[in-house]
Amino acid sequence: MVDSVKTVVVEEVSKQIIENATPIPCSEGILGGVAVTGFIDVEKIIKICGYKTKFFFLEKKLPFSYVLLNLDPLREREQQ
Repeated sequence: MVDSVKTVVVEEVSKQIIENATPIPCSEGILGGVAVTGFIDVEKIIKICGYKTKFFFLEKKLPFSYVLLNLDPLREREQQ
């Protein structure tokens, strides 16, 4: 693609986190919580300098999810 690469420069154009939070209701041993899903959207310009300078645009969408639960402290005492 590029002959004799001398330098590579990466410039970040933008980064944003888009997420959706869903509450988790109380149930046995759980005082509630939240489930979060979404993605991180990163855009970059990559400049490759060599025999000819070339520019590339890179966009990455990285999905993620996590769950946070507030556990009942009485449950912990019962297990001891």
